[in-house]
Amino acid sequence: RHGEPVPGVEGAFAKTSRYDARGTWLGSTWLDDAGRPQANKDGFVELRLGYDEKCNQVTQAYFDTAGQPCPGGDKTHRWVKTYNARRDCLRWEFFDPRDHLMIGVGGYAATVVEYDPSGRETSKTFLGVDGKPVSQSTGWATIRQAFNPSGLLQRTEFYDPAGLPVLCNGGYCAASYEYDESGSMRSSTWTGLPGLTAYTTDIETFVAGARRSERYLDADGNLVDSSGGYAQVNVEYNEAAVLQRLSYRDARGQPAYGPYASAGAEVVTGPEVGSQSLQYYDIAGELLRDNDHHGTRPLLYVNFLRAADCVAARSGLRPGDVIWQVGEFSFPQSVEDVWEKFDYDHPAMTKITTAWSAALRPGRPAPVRVVVIRQGQRLELTLPEVPAGGVGLWTDTRMIPVRDYQAMVARHGKPDAGSATTTTTP
Repeated sequence: RHGEPVPGVEGAFAKTSRYDARGTWLGSTWLDDAGRPQANKDGFVELRLGYDEKCNQVTQAYFDTAGQPCPGGDKTHRWVKTYNARRDCLRWEFFDPRDHLMIGVGGYAATVVEYDPSGRETSKTFLGVDGKPVSQSTGWATIRQAFNPSGLLQRTEFYDPAGLPVLCNGGYCAASYEYDESGSMRSSTWTGLPGLTAYTTDIETFVAGARRSERYLDADGNLVDSSGGYAQVNVEYNEAAVLQRLSYRDARGQPAYGPYASAGAEVVTGPEVGSQSLQYYDIAGELLRDNDHHGTRPLLYVNFLRAADCVAARSGLRPGDVIWQVGEFSFPQSVEDVWEKFDYDHPAMTKITTAWSAALRPGRPAPVRVVVIRQGQRLELTLPEVPAGGVGLWTDTRMIPVRDYQAMVARHGKPDAGSATTTTTP
């Protein structure tokens, strides 16, 4: 306020940038209050960019005060990209200050991509410093994609470094899609590994009245709950294709929670001409109050974690399990921390997610105690030692009204309270 120089959000007092005659950005240098080169908050002073004759950016590099190579914000000194004649990126490599290939923050040193004649990406493989496939941060080394004659994605597959099918972070190792004559998706199928649950989304669309339904089916064609906790979605529209009613049900046909922490919704017409709004209901059919400060979703909900549909059999977990406690940290602890501040972005909401990720970290030597609620019963499991390849577990964050959470606490007690059935996984 006194007109004195102060550091900016990047940690320096000033920044100068360079451009060529075409206006292409060539790089930047960060400065102190006297106009001298100064390291920014990421630890480098200068950023240099390079381009090929077609103006594709082919390199980006970081340098220190002395003009020597140094790590940048992504911990690498330099990256290099190679393109084909169609300007598709074929290879992306990361280098350290000594100009050796290095593993970047994503868990790989290079990416190799293949395309079909139309420029659609058909394969992407992540490589280590030795040039061999390596599993990156999401757990797979190679993704392959196939398209139908209309150019729509038909199948996606994920592979480990050895070329064997592996679960992606979505909980499946392959997905295939079918479309109708108009190009609208008719069904999608997620495939797991042997011993895991796989399911299909069967989408039926009725043009007359624009009624749409989705059903999640297992390999035998039976209804199965998805990772969202529901097996059926029914949506109805009026003649003008305006949404009128939607509902969610589980594999047993009972009301279930879907997105927006509701089991269903219907349109209510207000007193003003053309005034309509959606009212959301819980699984008991009771109206959920829409008094959130955003005015778009019910206030009475909390987050919780579920086991995914594709769960390794050896873990002892099953689809639909509510993760109630991991090690010494419990979900109710995070909920009550958040309630005190009415802040659903509070860091406490990430604590159980962090604990869950740590419990499933490949190579973790010691067993971890996990408490889950399965179909109304409180179970205590012991996750065994996690092998280097992981155990193929995935969780999903969902929302339920607070009153339902309170009912869970009243019935099962908070973690470490009440009795529990103990199961030790093989």
